[in-house]
Amino acid sequence: MGSERFNVELQGVTPDLMQANGSYDAVAFKNLSAQRIAEILQIISQLCPPDGDDICPINLTVTGACGDRTFTVFDDSGQVYCAEPEGVVTIEQAIIMITGHKPDFAVSGPPQVNSVASASVCANCQAKIEPDEAFCGNCGQAVVRHAPPPPPSAPSSQKRSAHKTGKKAQVDQQTYDSIVGLMANPISLREYRSQFPVLQKGPKGEEFRSLIDSMFRADPPPQVHTRLTMPPRNWAIRKPGFFRRMLTGIVDFPMILVLIVAGAKFGETLNLDADSALTGILALSWIFVIAPVGYYALFESILGASPGGLLMGLRVVDEYGNTASPKISIMRILGKILWLVMLVLSIFAARQRMDMLPGHMVKLPSGAELQPIDDGEVVIN
Repeated sequence: MGSERFNVELQGVTPDLMQANGSYDAVAFKNLSAQRIAEILQIISQLCPPDGDDICPINLTVTGACGDRTFTVFDDSGQVYCAEPEGVVTIEQAIIMITGHKPDFAVSGPPQVNSVASASVCANCQAKIEPDEAFCGNCGQAVVRHAPPPPPSAPSSQKRSAHKTGKKAQVDQQTYDSIVGLMANPISLREYRSQFPVLQKGPKGEEFRSLIDSMFRADPPPQVHTRLTMPPRNWAIRKPGFFRRMLTGIVDFPMILVLIVAGAKFGETLNLDADSALTGILALSWIFVIAPVGYYALFESILGASPGGLLMGLRVVDEYGNTASPKISIMRILGKILWLVMLVLSIFAARQRMDMLPGHMVKLPSGAELQPIDDGEVVIN
């Protein structure tokens, strides 16, 4: 038995087995020994699920060679209930049902309620009555036995299977249409924040996760499905056109230039060696990285946009429409700088290779020009 391993799923308990939380979310354990399962049953039998209408009791489902076995704990009485056959079982009995063998290790557990009634006393003549007697053998009085109350009804299999397969309530048609309409016609940031605050909360908000999950369960077409995997900023908020972006740059560029010049003037007061490599690196870093990054990060983290963006009615936001953090602003401008550097290098490299292109007129150092290479027809006369 020691070499047998089983897969276990728990519901209604935290992963550390320290608290019953009433959750239907399954916690999986792989390759557990029968002794470890017995220890888990001992632990969860002392836990009590919280009060509530839709609370999952502690369910332990074991998958092994003997099939699936489910055991449930409804309170902290120490009793473990078996789903099939239904009734109270000891931890040792549970291990026998799981493995098909009597455990070869000591099983400890709280005393369980015996389903067989014990001997009692007649209420009329106080004579001893055996468990299988329906009448008192002394006075003939009928014996009235009070059976222990049945265990609380387990959650319906339909509810458990529905949760296990993720079949939760789907999104209503009105909400579905509003989200799809938002993908088709993005709105301004102000309208987005006022009409869709649930999207602004992002994955940290339970309502956001519930909405996106319900949209997925509605089996949307591929185009909608793809957008649901992206943050709302990509498909819900209207983006500025080229003209507004250009005007924003026209306003910001002179201010960045003033900042660069001011930094250069300050550098002159430091009496740095103009011919040293360190001075050159500092100058290039100030011009292409420090000045533009600091400019945009400062204004976008405080005001939400650069002066040019504020003038054009633009805002820089995170993936869910909230005010951008300094980190987002810094990564954003660094990405733009990298893109510009790569563009300049690509143009320079392309210009250097133009002479090697077949369709380009090549000029020799002597001043003579070679005709472009043409692999078409030739003149024969």
